[in-house]
Amino acid sequence: MVYPEESFAIVGAVYDVYNRLGHGHAERTYQKAVGEELKKRGFKFQEQVYSPVVYQEKVVGKNYFDFLISGKIVVELKKGDNFSKTHIEQVYRYLVSKD
Repeated sequence: MVYPEESFAIVGAVYDVYNRLGHGHAERTYQKAVGEELKKRGFKFQEQVYSPVVYQEKVVGKNYFDFLISGKIVVELKKGDNFSKTHIEQVYRYLVSKD
């Protein structure tokens, strides 16, 4: 893990939100609540951060990260019972496009 202390605190914030809200809410509701929890814990972050996909110096697509924390940690929230290969590939694409 690249940023273990920050990652541990972020995961803790996400778990606290889930434990307080429970299941069944829209993904956007969880995102807003996580944003509030991150603020409460003193994190500096941006939400819905635009990141262009560039090919041969031309923008050919776009990504939006749910959170970019401290300018270095990408957080993508997912609602559901499991992670799929598609979810993992999405985050990988985000990381590659952000360098």
